[in-house]
Amino acid sequence: MKIRAWHLLAPVLCLTQAACGAGEGWSDWALNEECVAYDECDTYAPFVDAGKAVFHVEYVDDIADGQALADEVCGRSDLEGFSTLIKEWDLESWRIACDGS
Repeated sequence: MKIRAWHLLAPVLCLTQAACGAGEGWSDWALNEECVAYDECDTYAPFVDAGKAVFHVEYVDDIADGQALADEVCGRSDLEGFSTLIKEWDLESWRIACDGS
């Protein structure tokens, strides 16, 4: 399989917006945007179960809405094992990290 050979040469392989590959061992981590908004966070469970990182971002249109979204998102059981940030769409430095950092 070509991807396995490539993975031997470049061991850090990421899936962005694709919840597949964790069980096959060819993806090292995943990046997800808006899985809460689209009700698809449970599809990343194979990554968490395999001990792989899931980096997750939910967005707000206005920083003033950030804490309300954090209150809704942070602590959800379907996000356990995720590294979750709340960000503004323009991707400035402002953020709320669900782990409190």
